[in-house]
Amino acid sequence: ATVVTLAAAPEPARAAAPAETPTPIAAAAPSPAAPPAPPAPEPIVSGLALTDVQPTLTRVVESLQTGRGPAVVRWVDPALRNSAANQRFVNSYHFAIGGRRIVQLQRADFTARDQPGELVVTGQIELMLEDAQGSMAPRKLQVRAHFTPRDGKPVLTQLVNIPIKRNP
Repeated sequence: ATVVTLAAAPEPARAAAPAETPTPIAAAAPSPAAPPAPPAPEPIVSGLALTDVQPTLTRVVESLQTGRGPAVVRWVDPALRNSAANQRFVNSYHFAIGGRRIVQLQRADFTARDQPGELVVTGQIELMLEDAQGSMAPRKLQVRAHFTPRDGKPVLTQLVNIPIKRNP
């Protein structure tokens, strides 16, 4: 794995301006309105970033390839692993796989949204499945993972399998 570290470039040193005596000036005509400044980036609320949770996401994706829901939720905080929400994930995951064998992970893309007290990561995952007759078919999953900071480290608290709307 490649680790990229980003650091702000140091500001160049500025020469001190020579002291001047202020001179009164006539009022200038108002200038046309300046375009609004672009919105500032939203502050980090949870203290977590996608790079902080990547190791756990990697384990979750690897576990998805087993086809067994309990193997996936084993990465959830032990106190919350058997919650109703996480058990719904297990059941919906088994339903989505439908007893087929997972042959390959084809794609996994993640986006993160920082919310008060948690980082919510949504993953678009595509698996190649094989049925009992040997027919292969891709299966797309959309999974949402909720992380909260605890003792300065991210903790996976919940997994949600989001139904994907299919065109008729």
